[in-house]
Amino acid sequence: MGEVVTKGDFARLLNVSAGRVSQYISEGKIFGPAIVGEGMRARIDVDVAREQLRSGLDTTQRFSLNGLSTRLDDAPAPVVATISTGSSSSVSSRADSLEEQIKREKLAQARMQTERQAEERAASAGRYVLASAMREEAVKVAARMLTLFEGAISDMAGEVTAAAGAAANEGRTLTNRDITFALKGSLRKVRERAAREIRDQALALPETVLDSGGIDVSDTDDAVGMVPERAPDLAEDEIDEVEPA
Repeated sequence: MGEVVTKGDFARLLNVSAGRVSQYISEGKIFGPAIVGEGMRARIDVDVAREQLRSGLDTTQRFSLNGLSTRLDDAPAPVVATISTGSSSSVSSRADSLEEQIKREKLAQARMQTERQAEERAASAGRYVLASAMREEAVKVAARMLTLFEGAISDMAGEVTAAAGAAANEGRTLTNRDITFALKGSLRKVRERAAREIRDQALALPETVLDSGGIDVSDTDDAVGMVPERAPDLAEDEIDEVEPA
């Protein structure tokens, strides 16, 4: 007879609930020589019960998600250290059983399946886009912004000229502070205009767009993260005003 423990202790050894052990007994998966005593005082022969469960539980039960955490293997053998000549030492331990390897593989598969389902739900909700499309759009936005600012150079020059005229009327020379104030005021107008244009373009786009190539973005390395809920507001960043002297 091997180690004999209570049902609660046996449940902890198997990493299951006490109710699951009672279920094993009522279903006849733990029986006869594995049960020592009767009634409430009945105890479990650990080695015999584990062997009965290994034989009695079918593969589906043992390697399902609920069964992956059940420990039916014997406790690991103590680690034995062997000291060789010199300062080096080697440590040997019991190799993982085939059952433990299968459990790890099943758990990894379950996690991958869960992640895939989450990605599919996100893709169907329009939360993913193609990275190539985002790169192209980023280039377009940068080009549009450059064009906007190039077109605003004449407006900025006009603001500086107006500031120079105001300084002359006040009988003083134009200072760097005057120029900075004029340019920042002009830049604010450019930013506000750009923000309106980008926002209007974003609002005109549909919520989701089917990929013309028939690519499921949830199943491609080209898929990237979430689409912003709205276009960035370029006018939100405050520009500190510098009052002219």
